[in-house]
Amino acid sequence: AIFAEEPRVFTLSVHCGENFPARKQQSDLDIALPRGVKDAEYLRVVAEALDSALSFFQPDIVLYDAGVDTHANDTLGYLEMTDDGIYERERQVIAQCIARKVAIAGYVGGGYSPNLDELAW
Repeated sequence: AIFAEEPRVFTLSVHCGENFPARKQQSDLDIALPRGVKDAEYLRVVAEALDSALSFFQPDIVLYDAGVDTHANDTLGYLEMTDDGIYERERQVIAQCIARKVAIAGYVGGGYSPNLDELAW
């Protein structure tokens, strides 16, 4: 919402269409996945969407919200990613930015497990 009217910012979100919160802020490109998507499908979608977004927008920097609500043990995310799948997602995002010489700043947002060790892995 903060960048809704800002043409110098492009936002991309890949998430479960039915996850928390029910009413989501709109991104420039929202990709709503069905419940239960596993590593391979999620990683394919993220790789394609990120490649398209980076090619189209050609940013100077990527601010990457590495949300962990995609994890299979997350009670509100409704996706089925494993630890290895999330690790591969982070690797892919960083690799795509490095390949294009785009600066990247990552942070964790999203993740609704009461187990803090699980969120921090």
